[in-house]
Amino acid sequence: MKTIKKYDNIESELPLLPSVLLETIQSEFLEIQKLDKTCMKYNSVTEKMPELLEATYVVFSKFIKREEHKYEKFIFVNDQGKIIASMSGQDMELYGLLEPQCGLKLSEEYEHLISTS
Repeated sequence: MKTIKKYDNIESELPLLPSVLLETIQSEFLEIQKLDKTCMKYNSVTEKMPELLEATYVVFSKFIKREEHKYEKFIFVNDQGKIIASMSGQDMELYGLLEPQCGLKLSEEYEHLISTS
């Protein structure tokens, strides 16, 4: 069975993204989202964790329920896909830190799949 990749351009946009993250994002076990660097919450988070100033995206599980959020791990990557930091859901919440669109192009196969589901 052929696996449908979620994003067409993730490898060219994030060439330093480790293959295990790439594969799990493409297969939808993990999600990737762009950080909203204009929000007030981002400014307060980066004051406490200045290493996140270099981060552009965050990788996380979309399957973890909000009440179990503290057990989750977040992996922050820069604009090339290099891992910048790893944080626990116990240390921070992503709610209010993410842009509505991740900035990566969905593949035609994936768009067709979700439109017919």
